[in-house]
Amino acid sequence: MGQMIPDHTPGAPMGLKANSMPKKTLPKKAQLDATFTDRVIAATGPKADRRLAEVMPSLVRHLHAFAREVNLTVAEWTAAVDFINECGMMSDDRRNETQLLCDIIGLESLVDEITSKLLATSNTETPSAILGPFYRNDAPLLPNGTSIIQNLSPSVSWYEQAVEDSAFVTGRVLSSSGTPIKGAIVDVWHSAPNGLYEQQDESQPR
Repeated sequence: MGQMIPDHTPGAPMGLKANSMPKKTLPKKAQLDATFTDRVIAATGPKADRRLAEVMPSLVRHLHAFAREVNLTVAEWTAAVDFINECGMMSDDRRNETQLLCDIIGLESLVDEITSKLLATSNTETPSAILGPFYRNDAPLLPNGTSIIQNLSPSVSWYEQAVEDSAFVTGRVLSSSGTPIKGAIVDVWHSAPNGLYEQQDESQPR
């Protein structure tokens, strides 16, 4: 994902970082249409889903306010659209690059926190945590004490690194009252010694 992030501002000379560009300002006589945002929101039909009718106007107002605040240009908007499209094209049933983008900007964690607070019945629950883009639903079920490292053989190139980086993890799964939960299943996933998850690395076993 990091390779898709432009290292310069679109339209700026190569090597000139975005944070070094002077802030764009509109000419003093230039006036933006003050009614445009309201007219876009008013286009929402009367049969729109109730929640959608609540969320979309707020989203439109914030997006329009952002564009006005930074004086977003067509070139910059196009670069952003292309970036999001690339995230979508890289995504498949094993990896979700758009979700990873949400992780990078902190949106998924914020939404997860909001949802947890809305659902919480007390302050004793363990705080929720995001699954991230590389969670696997169909991971093999392994007994306690088993290593998640597969095909760990001295013949593989990353054997020594895997042995050096191995860690033993222990813990307990308890109810909100502190009672151990019988038959609890703990999902565990981690990157390989090369820093990649199985969804990113075709050479890793599934």
